[in-house]
Amino acid sequence: MIRQFYLENEYGQRWGLNSPTSGLLTKPSGLGYSMDASYASIGHSFIRNYLKEKQQSISATLIFGTESPYKACSNFIAYVNAAESLKLIYKTDAGEYYRDMDLVEFGKTEKTEAKVLECPVKFNCRSLFYSNQVDRFVVSRSKGELRWDFTWPARFNDYGFRRVVIENTGHVPAGFELEIYGYCENPSVIVTQNGKELSRVHFPTILQVGEKILYSSVDGNIYCYRVDERGVESNFSDSLDINNTNFFKLPVGDSQIEFTSDTGASNRTVMTIYRFYRAV
Repeated sequence: MIRQFYLENEYGQRWGLNSPTSGLLTKPSGLGYSMDASYASIGHSFIRNYLKEKQQSISATLIFGTESPYKACSNFIAYVNAAESLKLIYKTDAGEYYRDMDLVEFGKTEKTEAKVLECPVKFNCRSLFYSNQVDRFVVSRSKGELRWDFTWPARFNDYGFRRVVIENTGHVPAGFELEIYGYCENPSVIVTQNGKELSRVHFPTILQVGEKILYSSVDGNIYCYRVDERGVESNFSDSLDINNTNFFKLPVGDSQIEFTSDTGASNRTVMTIYRFYRAV
């Protein structure tokens, strides 16, 4: 298939960038990635001090070529400026991927000899690419047993210890969200890889039926709330154990996640995982 581009605002309303009637995005550059790196020279070798992503920019030309190109251009500008947040959607034969971004440059031009507007644009990216497929599964108790409902690649590992193996196929550690429902006492989530504990978060509270914990380690949306039976949220971050790295991500590759509490397993746990890619 031919690749396609769209913009999407916070209400899920899309603006196609695949036709001159709404704007044809041409000659895009910056769809890959680049890294910031620092090295120390030791003898004839170079020891890496750090390696991290640079903020990416995507530059392109938007062509408006209808019978009323100025009006088409004006409609596009109105859509962008009415949005609080925007995503650039990149659709290829590998799937559909999102990237949070801001339109930071728009070069308004006059009609060319071909009677079209060729407007240079620049987007500053605020995230890596991520899939529109939500990785989500539910662990729940039914008649004294656990039911595992997987809608993404996860493998049951050890029933007795209520563990699952998660495969993070993204390019960087994956942030995730949790919903832990009562009744349970002092629930914990523990992540191990190759037999070594990497991270844990412990929620020192008794959750009654109708109460829950809401937790997120997703960049830009980190939180931990306790929600009572009336739906009232209270900040629970200050109650977490300061000896743990309480907001962590799942490593690249396979890792093992254990859901525990003083009462065995929580009544119901919902986990949503977000995989990010440097390039797609």
